[in-house]
Amino acid sequence: MDSIRIGCFLGGEGEAWFDDVYLSRLDSGKKKMRKVAKKYLKKFFTQVKRPALDTKKTDWKILKETAFELAAGAQTPADVHDAIAYVLPKINVHSFFIKPQRASSLAGDGLGDDEVDPNIVFATGHLIDNSIAYLTVPEFGSGHQLTQRAYADSLQRLIAFLDTEKLPAGSSTCAVTPAVIAGRCWLA
Repeated sequence: MDSIRIGCFLGGEGEAWFDDVYLSRLDSGKKKMRKVAKKYLKKFFTQVKRPALDTKKTDWKILKETAFELAAGAQTPADVHDAIAYVLPKINVHSFFIKPQRASSLAGDGLGDDEVDPNIVFATGHLIDNSIAYLTVPEFGSGHQLTQRAYADSLQRLIAFLDTEKLPAGSSTCAVTPAVIAGRCWLA
């Protein structure tokens, strides 16, 4: 392996200490990988190789060996997800793996046809010196069409409100966090 990543996500304020951390080699050779898990991992490589960019620059042999080593002993398709998550960004730096439960959540499974995901955080905005509309646009991800539409519509309404109702004529600046965009802002 070319790297190891150890980390912790701390939600909120505070500190975290880790004492007596040790690493040990995982002996994955004790359990044989079941056919269903092996088939799933092979299918992953078959499907991802066709549309991959720069396939000639990718060392497919090493990637497959690494994935199968990481997934050694896997009994189910779910057992190989971590191996896929590890190799996928090495195939395409813009790609990442979303586990099925999270993908299902992003697709809006469990939401009715007329329901919007109640957990989304909408954009907010205010004026600075009555000449700059400052928008805070939080991260958003959903495959649920009604939720996507609600998010986009709310952002458009916020921009239109700040632009037409609050900014004086002649003001033409809109700042958006985290990126700053000069000029008026419209979402298509």
